[in-house]
Amino acid sequence: MKTMLGLAVVMSAGLFLVGCGSGLPSTVATSGKLLWEDGTPIGGATVRFEPVDANAGRLASGFSGKDGAFSMSTFSGGDGAMVGDYVIVVTKVVAADETSEVKASPDDPKAMANAMKKYKETHTVKKKVADPIPAAYGSAKSSSLKWRVAGPKTDIEIKLKRG
Repeated sequence: MKTMLGLAVVMSAGLFLVGCGSGLPSTVATSGKLLWEDGTPIGGATVRFEPVDANAGRLASGFSGKDGAFSMSTFSGGDGAMVGDYVIVVTKVVAADETSEVKASPDDPKAMANAMKKYKETHTVKKKVADPIPAAYGSAKSSSLKWRVAGPKTDIEIKLKRG
């Protein structure tokens, strides 16, 4: 009797563990460095792997550190990318040089509108900020960067040409 009870407990635990799977498609480690063609790292950029066939893959994305290093994520942080063919899209948002506060209470919409109007009249952007990443890399339709994820790869080098 004790043997049957023990077997039942073990089988129940096994079924519980099988049922705890994520149910998500598998991913493989995918990371590397984002560089200019001369080898200079590109930090602060978003790297996206967009599947060539949207029905056969899923978007993976990462963010490059100061040294250009990035790690792709599909379902959770750093889990990699699904096996498949991708177009690589690279973008970088650059903040304007000048930042100021509009001083008005958000509880008073009229005062907020007046403060914003006054701010707009008295402030101009002194320096036009250019996107450091050429526009051609900014969309899947225009990017020439392609990558096939066939298995784990942690030393990918993505090299961009300057505009």
